[in-house]
Amino acid sequence: MKIIRLTAHRVRVFISEGDLLDMHIDLERLSPNSPELNSFLGEVLKEVKDETGFSVGDGKVLAEATPDSKGIILDLCHIPENARLQDAAKPQKRDSIVFEMSGFEPLTEMLKNVSTQQLLGMRLYSMDGKFYVSVPKKRTPAVMYEFSLKNSKSPVAESKLSEYGRLIAGGYRLMHMGAMLKKIN
Repeated sequence: MKIIRLTAHRVRVFISEGDLLDMHIDLERLSPNSPELNSFLGEVLKEVKDETGFSVGDGKVLAEATPDSKGIILDLCHIPENARLQDAAKPQKRDSIVFEMSGFEPLTEMLKNVSTQQLLGMRLYSMDGKFYVSVPKKRTPAVMYEFSLKNSKSPVAESKLSEYGRLIAGGYRLMHMGAMLKKIN
């Protein structure tokens, strides 16, 4: 399962045929309001929350499934209580800085040196054999410049990473990775 957070209220989930088999899901039995559909969506939403922190506890979810040659593409839109559908569905501009890491060792050192609270807002991507870390612009720790390639920001935008790269970890998973690396040291 590949999960990409598009905006604060939108997530795209790529579910392969293998993922469906692992979850014991038969697409033929997924009908509107069926127990199988509710169980399936519940499992997907739990995985999405674990990986990205995307939570739908205070509102509704609009789910759109599109068949794909390799499985299903599931677009989820969180509609907070008292929000209009048009506002929640609008893409929001993410104000972030992307850092390119020069290798695995600097990446692990960075994860050990950044506070777990700061890691919560970051996302780690892989693209073309390189690692990229997306950091909220307003909360960029100075240590990021120490471990990033050539001590500078990457010219790659997060939108390109989310489309062509692979999201390795974000939010709670990245925070957990940092905590585990700190225990090892």
